[in-house]
Amino acid sequence: MYSAPSRANAIFAYTTFVLGGLLFLNVVSRLLLPSNPVVSLKLNKFENLRKHYGSDNDQVVIYFDLKADLTTLFNWNTKQLFVYVTAEYSTPTNKFNQLIIWDKIIRSKDDAMLDLVGQTGQRYNRPMYDNGRNLRGANLTLSFHWDETPITGILLPGQLGSQNFKLASQYSVEL
Repeated sequence: MYSAPSRANAIFAYTTFVLGGLLFLNVVSRLLLPSNPVVSLKLNKFENLRKHYGSDNDQVVIYFDLKADLTTLFNWNTKQLFVYVTAEYSTPTNKFNQLIIWDKIIRSKDDAMLDLVGQTGQRYNRPMYDNGRNLRGANLTLSFHWDETPITGILLPGQLGSQNFKLASQYSVEL
């Protein structure tokens, strides 16, 4: 009972129990901290709605304006934020289609202010494709999402700001 391995085991078990309790309090305290991000997402324009050359798919390029203040999501337990904009629509063959058209990893509170207004660089670096020819006349919804990666605890997702719009019913570029 009083041997060195017994004492080492008791110290290790006690230390593990205390650290587990502290981690639990860390996770619970994060849920009590207020976070009020502000997001403004607007469609700027879409262009080049066309049939993709060499396949039976539609494609379109989407431009959007994004302003976001995500500083309130950062606290002592936030490691990073993964932020992204999705385009969602439905087709007769697939009831739910969701594409990520822009994303960014934010690692500090200093970088948590996003201002992508009137820039051409925020467009997705390649066109958005539909598997089939169903983009003409489709109702699209742009949405802003984030996943908060904590130092300890579970991944916390969030969503704010969305805009609905309808794509043109005819191709803008014929091949």
